[in-house]
Amino acid sequence: MGSTYVHHYAEFGRYVLSADWMVADMLARAEAGATAARAAAPRDTTAYADSIEAEAGIRPATGRYKQRAVGRVIARDPDSFQIEHGTRKTPAHRTLGTYALPAMNRG
Repeated sequence: MGSTYVHHYAEFGRYVLSADWMVADMLARAEAGATAARAAAPRDTTAYADSIEAEAGIRPATGRYKQRAVGRVIARDPDSFQIEHGTRKTPAHRTLGTYALPAMNRG
């Protein structure tokens, strides 16, 4: 005798995508990414490495996107954009994209 699966979108969102355990998992991934980014950050300015933080929360539903847990790694240093993407005189370091993102995807 076979079984039938019926997907209930509201319950899936509540018990999986926005669940407390999912927010905790996203925070753990973000913290791993922040640790990797801090270790690889350029040391000519320590303020940049010290400003890298991890955070997690629930992203609200917008348009076609469902409400779900998210984790982010943020560099709060005012010069972080120039350090990440570079300028005419300095190369782009891409610390968050190169080091934080792969560390967050390990699991």
